[in-house]
Amino acid sequence: LQFGNDVGYLPDGTAMNKAGNDINHPGTLRPDSHKEGSPLPKAVFVNEVGYLPDGTALNLAGNAINHPETIGPDPHTPGAALLPPLKGFVNEIGYCP
Repeated sequence: LQFGNDVGYLPDGTAMNKAGNDINHPGTLRPDSHKEGSPLPKAVFVNEVGYLPDGTALNLAGNAINHPETIGPDPHTPGAALLPPLKGFVNEIGYCP
Protein backbone atom coordinates (compact mmCIF):
# COMPACT_ATOMS: atom_id res chain seq x y z
CA LEU A 1 0.00 0.00 0.00
CA GLN A 2 1.23 3.44 -0.82
CA PHE A 3 -1.47 5.26 1.15
CA GLY A 4 -3.42 4.16 4.20
CA ASN A 5 -6.70 4.83 2.41
CA ASP A 6 -5.85 2.45 -0.45
CA VAL A 7 -7.83 -0.21 1.43
CA GLY A 8 -11.04 1.68 0.66
CA TYR A 9 -11.64 3.28 4.03
CA LEU A 10 -10.55 6.43 5.85
CA PRO A 11 -8.90 5.99 9.28
CA ASP A 12 -12.23 6.69 11.01
CA GLY A 13 -13.87 3.77 9.14
CA THR A 14 -15.73 5.86 6.54
CA ALA A 15 -15.93 3.99 3.24
CA MET A 16 -14.28 5.96 0.43
CA ASN A 17 -17.47 5.77 -1.63
CA LYS A 18 -19.27 7.67 1.16
CA ALA A 19 -16.57 10.25 1.92
CA GLY A 20 -16.73 13.97 1.26
CA ASN A 21 -19.50 15.54 -0.74
CA ASP A 22 -20.61 12.20 -2.22
CA ILE A 23 -22.77 11.54 0.85
CA ASN A 24 -24.92 14.56 -0.10
CA HIS A 25 -25.67 13.02 -3.51
CA PRO A 26 -26.85 9.44 -2.84
CA GLY A 27 -27.71 8.97 -6.53
CA THR A 28 -24.02 9.24 -7.44
CA LEU A 29 -22.61 6.86 -4.79
CA ARG A 30 -20.38 4.16 -6.25
CA PRO A 31 -20.17 0.65 -4.76
CA ASP A 32 -17.91 0.13 -1.74
CA SER A 33 -14.44 -0.63 -3.14
CA HIS A 34 -13.54 -3.03 -0.32
CA LYS A 35 -14.73 -6.58 -0.95
CA GLU A 36 -16.53 -8.19 1.98
CA GLY A 37 -14.30 -10.74 3.72
CA SER A 38 -11.07 -9.73 1.99
CA PRO A 39 -8.16 -9.12 4.37
CA LEU A 40 -7.08 -5.63 5.33
CA PRO A 41 -3.36 -4.81 5.44
CA LYS A 42 -1.55 -5.20 8.74
CA ALA A 43 -1.47 -1.91 10.58
CA VAL A 44 1.77 -0.45 11.88
CA PHE A 45 1.50 1.34 15.20
CA VAL A 46 4.03 3.79 16.62
CA ASN A 47 3.47 2.31 20.08
CA GLU A 48 4.49 -1.24 19.10
CA VAL A 49 7.99 -0.52 20.42
CA GLY A 50 6.63 -0.24 23.98
CA TYR A 51 6.57 3.56 24.28
CA LEU A 52 4.15 6.32 23.34
CA PRO A 53 5.47 8.99 20.95
CA ASP A 54 6.19 11.30 23.90
CA GLY A 55 8.46 8.65 25.47
CA THR A 56 6.03 7.38 28.11
CA ALA A 57 6.47 3.64 28.66
CA LEU A 58 3.25 1.72 27.96
CA ASN A 59 3.26 0.22 31.44
CA LEU A 60 3.04 3.79 32.85
CA ALA A 61 0.46 5.15 30.41
CA GLY A 62 -3.14 6.01 31.13
CA ASN A 63 -4.74 5.28 34.47
CA ALA A 64 -2.04 2.79 35.52
CA ILE A 65 0.06 5.59 37.01
CA ASN A 66 -2.75 6.20 39.55
CA HIS A 67 -2.60 2.55 40.66
CA PRO A 68 1.09 1.72 41.20
CA GLU A 69 0.23 -1.75 42.48
CA THR A 70 -1.03 -2.70 39.01
CA ILE A 71 1.96 -1.43 37.03
CA GLY A 72 3.71 -4.27 35.22
CA PRO A 73 7.30 -4.36 33.99
CA ASP A 74 8.46 -2.09 31.17
CA PRO A 75 7.84 -4.06 27.93
CA HIS A 76 11.00 -2.70 26.29
CA THR A 77 14.29 -4.34 27.21
CA PRO A 78 16.94 -1.73 28.06
CA GLY A 79 19.57 -1.59 25.33
CA ALA A 80 17.39 -3.38 22.75
CA ALA A 81 17.18 -1.67 19.39
CA LEU A 82 14.05 0.32 18.59
CA LEU A 83 12.28 -0.19 15.29
CA PRO A 84 13.19 2.29 12.54
CA PRO A 85 10.49 4.78 11.48
CA LEU A 86 7.90 3.24 9.15
CA LYS A 87 8.71 5.48 6.21
CA GLY A 88 12.08 6.86 7.24
CA PHE A 89 12.76 10.24 8.76
CA VAL A 90 11.13 13.40 7.40
CA ASN A 91 14.48 15.18 7.07
CA GLU A 92 16.20 12.37 5.12
CA ILE A 93 15.41 14.23 1.91
CA GLY A 94 17.80 17.01 2.98
CA TYR A 95 15.23 19.63 3.95
CA CYS A 96 13.43 20.50 7.17
CA PRO A 97 9.64 20.36 7.00
